Amino acid sequence: MKLQYLGDSKDCFKWDYHDYLAQELRYPILNIAFMMTPDDGSNQGETLPRQFRQEVIKFCEHLQGLPVKTVKSIAEVQRLPKVTRANYTIKFHNEKELIPENAVRIERWNYPVLTHLSCHVIDVDQ
Repeated sequence: MKLQYLGDSKDCFKWDYHDYLAQELRYPILNIAFMMTPDDGSNQGETLPRQFRQEVIKFCEHLQGLPVKTVKSIAEVQRLPKVTRANYTIKFHNEKELIPENAVRIERWNYPVLTHLSCHVIDVDQ
């Protein structure tokens, strides 16, 4: 995941899908493991979200409109259940860890024991 992708059309799909999944399966927690990599300076991540639920579109427009995208802005993702009026919470795994380019990612990522009480998302660099 690159911060430059935060709120773009692919990101909007991801949040729409995982919000729906967590709600339908009645998971109390949506646990997200961001595998953060540095932004690359390209114009990727600028596509607009337009084909999803209105509340998710507005949520992603908010993410895209953040004045400075930093690792701290990832915390804004935790607002998703409130925006969609869902009954789950979002937790992060190693949200402040930035994975260097060309790193062996699986070695840098130590995931906790999975439980049947939460939905787990591994958000890799697109």
